[in-house]
Amino acid sequence: NNSIMIKVSDYLVQELKKCGVKTYFGVQGGAIAHVIESSAKKAEYVPVFNEQSAGLSAHGYYFANNKPAATLVTTGPGFLNSVTGLAACYYDNVPAVFITGQVSKELNQAEKFKMKMYGFQEVPHLEIGKKIASNIFNINSETSLVKFVKYLKDSNYKISSTILIQIQDAFSRKKINIPKFHKHKNKVI
Repeated sequence: NNSIMIKVSDYLVQELKKCGVKTYFGVQGGAIAHVIESSAKKAEYVPVFNEQSAGLSAHGYYFANNKPAATLVTTGPGFLNSVTGLAACYYDNVPAVFITGQVSKELNQAEKFKMKMYGFQEVPHLEIGKKIASNIFNINSETSLVKFVKYLKDSNYKISSTILIQIQDAFSRKKINIPKFHKHKNKVI
């Protein structure tokens, strides 16, 4: 059997490493915990005091090293606190990857109660970020992960703009089969 099982968060960090993203600045939070663990195992994870400093550290890292960095923040307030860094990178044309966790779909109660938000964690990250990021991705399934990896491959594994990724917590901890994944829905990526 040639199957290789890998956790989605490990795979994401592995693919970003191909793009030269080897340093992650972040703040621990429940919905991003698995990506933080993966970045600490497969790259360099630098814990920072707050989410704003994570984004501004990625900004400064690029100017100091001419290499893209990533930020890792949790859903809701974590993401909102990172918006200044995201905007700084976007407006200064700094290639960087901003990754925010999102609550698992079954925990998102807003629709059930017909509310904008049931708890501060259910912030619409992508709606807020679409004006201050060059590209946005919602990674919550194998199909959306294939789309993101195809984007990386099509860009020759080069981060040249500010990217915002929202990754759903339950999906980030899921294990996928790599050979099967690379042939997802009859599309080899």
